[in-house]
Amino acid sequence: MLKGYYFIELDSLIRGGTARPGAVLFLEKLQEMQMPYLIITDQSARTNEQIAAAMMQAGFSHVTYDQIYTGVMAAVDWMIMYSPAKNRAAYIGSPAIKAALEKGGYIIDNRDPELLFVGLEKNMTYREYSEAVYHIICGADLISVDNRLRVKSDGIIQIGNGAVVKMLEAASGETAVDFGRGSEKMMRMALRYMQVMAHQVIMVGSDFEKDIVPALLLNMTTVYVTGGKDILGLGMSDQVHPDYIVEDLSGLAK
Repeated sequence: MLKGYYFIELDSLIRGGTARPGAVLFLEKLQEMQMPYLIITDQSARTNEQIAAAMMQAGFSHVTYDQIYTGVMAAVDWMIMYSPAKNRAAYIGSPAIKAALEKGGYIIDNRDPELLFVGLEKNMTYREYSEAVYHIICGADLISVDNRLRVKSDGIIQIGNGAVVKMLEAASGETAVDFGRGSEKMMRMALRYMQVMAHQVIMVGSDFEKDIVPALLLNMTTVYVTGGKDILGLGMSDQVHPDYIVEDLSGLAK
């Protein structure tokens, strides 16, 4: 097993409430060898505690909420660091976003926000989206915590938050600050959260473009999990490629 600090994209471990092949064994091995790890995700609909509970139900017996780092957390940490004077925030999305904002010390202000955090919300109205555009035009920073263009629910493909953010960008003429999967800013905040340097980290992911490429740019060691899929056509080259490729996570537990 590779020794170091692990960043593991959530989708590489669990999907649809079911553990990926070898994933439970892999985390058990990390626990046994006392190697620290951080599970990163751009899912914004659930709190860390809810994600940890879902993982426990899927068979991951050692995961705790503080081993999970989300795009919402990254966005809050980044804005506190780089825009400390702004403390009024509005949000689109679940109570998990509100909880993260309040934990970061933000005042929830739906009338005159300085920041607008946008996560997946399936019950927004046309009027509410129009109000969001108005806030952006009036100066609120548009912040995306989930850049998935499509999501699948009960086997049905649905519009993802990334598509909604593109709509808000088009209507307002402003560009969102992105903290979704594949965002370098999210990776940098995860490093800060774990208090490690990039060269100490082993990034494990199942999406070459969103998990592996950003990690390579930051000088992390990378492990691409194919899940049995063909790697041809992913854009790998002699210059840009994972350090290791495994079919499933049992290959890392050896």
